[in-house]
Amino acid sequence: EKRHSGILSESRDLSTVFSRPEQGFLRRAPLIKMSALLRRWPGGIRAARSQLVRQFAAISNMEELDAAKKSEKALVYYTAKWCGPCRMIAPVFDKLEEEHGGSISFAKVDIDEVPEAASKDGVMSVPTFVFLHNEDVVSRFSGANRDQLEASLESLAAK
Repeated sequence: EKRHSGILSESRDLSTVFSRPEQGFLRRAPLIKMSALLRRWPGGIRAARSQLVRQFAAISNMEELDAAKKSEKALVYYTAKWCGPCRMIAPVFDKLEEEHGGSISFAKVDIDEVPEAASKDGVMSVPTFVFLHNEDVVSRFSGANRDQLEASLESLAAK
């Protein structure tokens, strides 16, 4: 257990903890040790589990993306696992999803997993946020700008 606790202390994002194949984290940590690590996670096992569910609820194909875009109001977040600014803005995106999730459809697209989505929507850099109202692009921007993300989302919510 002590061998793995350094990984947890480095990161506050479970996607970082569980995406370290070079350390073989999941292969070396038996289930009991994993459970002990998650119990020490801020907010306990429930917070860790909800973060994992959010991580794996991302868009994985074009059909899912098209369905998400068909809602009245939608925010599509183009990201990549290797992108530092994407990892910085991800908690903000998750917080906004919790706050506005009932009125706005949120979609998270990894450009490495669904490259056709990025090319179809003209995404040249990540992170990129595309705001849609009735399937029409209302605004879009690239970069990890928290203030611009919140302002654009408030503008979309007001429509």
